Amino acid sequence: MIEDGGALALAAGGGAAGLGGAVWAALRWLFHRVERGDEGIREKLSSDVGAIHRRIDDTRNEYVRRDDYARDMAQLRTDVAGIRDDVRAQGISITARLDQLILSRAMGGAGGGDSRGG
Repeated sequence: MIEDGGALALAAGGGAAGLGGAVWAALRWLFHRVERGDEGIREKLSSDVGAIHRRIDDTRNEYVRRDDYARDMAQLRTDVAGIRDDVRAQGISITARLDQLILSRAMGGAGGGDSRGG
């Protein structure tokens, strides 16, 4: 009986060793798959992050262009309004001077003499 028990123990030990080897092989295979999957995930993540950064850069550049455009247009409107005010003020001044000249000529006042010398 002892001999049968030893054989049984040996068989159980061999089975456990075989099972341990199988588990070890399965874990190595699983870790290898995970590692390969990690590389794929890293590559995919890297390309996705690169695409996101490109979109962010494009959006930022577009926003900057729009912001610059809006600022430039506001400045242009201010400049045109200033020029319009200057032209209006000059027109009023010229009109006032012409009114004075016409009035003085009509009244025969200062500067009303004949410039032809006669």
